[in-house]
Amino acid sequence: MSWRTDLQAQADLSDYAIIGDCRAAAMVSRFGSIDWLCLPDFASDAVFSRIIDENGGYFAIFVRSFTHATRLYRPDTAILETTLTSTDGAVRITDAMPVLPDARHATRLAPLREVLRRIEVIDGAPEIEVVIDLRAGYGRRRARFRNRGKLGWACNDGDALFNLISDFPLEDGGVLHGRQRAEKGKVFTLSLTYERAGAGVLLPLGAEAEARLDATEGWWRRWTGQIRYSGHRREAVIRSAITLRLMTATQSGALLAAVTTSLPEKPQGWMNWDYRYCWPRDASLTLSAFMDIGLRREADAFFDWLMLAANTTRPRLKIMYDAFGRHRIFEKRLDSLSGYRGARPVRIGNALTGQVQHDVYGEVMMAVEIWVRHFGRPEAAALDLIRGFGEAVKRTWREPDNGIWEIRDQRRHYTYSKVMAWYVFDSLIRLNASMGLDIPVEDYTRERGALRDAIEDQGVDKARGGYVGVFGETTLDASLLLLPRTGYVAYDDPKMAATWEAMRADMEESGLLLRYPPGFGGSQKGEGAFVICNFWAVDYLAGAKRYGEAGQRLERLLSFANDVGLYNEGVDVGTGAPLGNMPQAFSHAGLINSIMMLEKGAGQHGGQHDGAPEGEAA
Repeated sequence: MSWRTDLQAQADLSDYAIIGDCRAAAMVSRFGSIDWLCLPDFASDAVFSRIIDENGGYFAIFVRSFTHATRLYRPDTAILETTLTSTDGAVRITDAMPVLPDARHATRLAPLREVLRRIEVIDGAPEIEVVIDLRAGYGRRRARFRNRGKLGWACNDGDALFNLISDFPLEDGGVLHGRQRAEKGKVFTLSLTYERAGAGVLLPLGAEAEARLDATEGWWRRWTGQIRYSGHRREAVIRSAITLRLMTATQSGALLAAVTTSLPEKPQGWMNWDYRYCWPRDASLTLSAFMDIGLRREADAFFDWLMLAANTTRPRLKIMYDAFGRHRIFEKRLDSLSGYRGARPVRIGNALTGQVQHDVYGEVMMAVEIWVRHFGRPEAAALDLIRGFGEAVKRTWREPDNGIWEIRDQRRHYTYSKVMAWYVFDSLIRLNASMGLDIPVEDYTRERGALRDAIEDQGVDKARGGYVGVFGETTLDASLLLLPRTGYVAYDDPKMAATWEAMRADMEESGLLLRYPPGFGGSQKGEGAFVICNFWAVDYLAGAKRYGEAGQRLERLLSFANDVGLYNEGVDVGTGAPLGNMPQAFSHAGLINSIMMLEKGAGQHGGQHDGAPEGEAA
């Protein structure tokens, strides 16, 4: 069909931006196409999935004779504005998922979800195209809309009801599509809503749609207004905070690792995972990011979710849960899908719930300490829960595990896992002294000592003088950069300096740090550098008071964000292109933590990091 001629196929990963309502999220390409949207929730089946399959559904707005595109977020919001320019003129597309009414407007009817798209001709008389190819079930079922006249278009998929209200003229040609030339000043609006079984709520366009956009902008501005940071790279901090909020499920407080699945860690590679779940491992870094910039409500909600999820599997901790605290997550391959530019398989669900990772107990205990520092004594149920962590770790720390990087081969004795086990005992002993946990202090003191003996005996490279990633081996691991934040070793300890130098020699490519040496554990060679590992390098250098080096690395890392400030999981060390799922919560939390650590350290010691004047953290 001729109306498909100018439509962009799978875009580069750097071309995507996120919109959302903190319950679901869509990925919008630079070319005006929504290529990913799961409804009704983050981990539900996708109705637009072109990002992982060339024939997946999409919702495109385009201009004929296209020349270039620019875009930005409205300041301090998650409202995206994309300007598409053609030889005949230009349009501005405003994309948002309106935030549901709050308690003050609880009587106001609203659909379960809405995607609101506004088209404004800002120059000339361009020819505009709109195509809506809704394919439910990750592209397996093309939905057929039926024309309901003034009530717009509607289609059903099982118990799901989709309504499209549009003042842009559309027709059904297998998919909804339309083309119209319009002059400067003309405005069109399209509202796609989702409902479950029952009657749908049809929302007006015109002034009512403008009011929904204004209300959403106001909500985001009020939310960002609580952020307390005025130092270096504030705009990057704000954008990362908004991104983290977009990925935080309002229903539970859980923070997803990413909103996509199966975007490859290597071009056309096979390490393609579903990251639409929540990792307790990320807890302490996330809480640090929230608390350091004043997001107390988000930190508290995340902690509540963490305790709820942990309680469902006590005394064991699973390495991942869904946004509602459920841990029975099954992985399957969708072999009929082509993957992002041929990267197969496409996976939904995640088999990692069957792995063993001892480090997760330490990460959760660190989150507990951060929460206690800011909020005081936890409730009795939370205290009872964390007491059990000590016994769980006591039983298991001498066993091998899969490690922080979730290696899907044999289990090993990872040094980082042992240090985090050490931290569990150390933390419980300290918390017992301050609030009386009624734990076996003598037993835990002995276990803590035995762990230190084992780490110093088997976790140190005697030749190089630094720590190793796996007991008895010389393999390194970027998570070793986190050892000082546990209190196990000082940032300026000679063993940490030796570890850093060994990492640079064995795991650095094009100035970017890998998470482990190429090919370790049967992983694919040529995978990208993980963004979070490189923020950890900034943190280590700042903690060691090497502010100049830390600042230089930070400035380079900031350059790897895309044009609207988003990070994927990884970076191609050869091209600098993004890799992996997006946006990656770990990357954005790492950015906030690194900027805050560098600012505080440089400020306290009269130092100044390179690249910008010294800022001040509020």
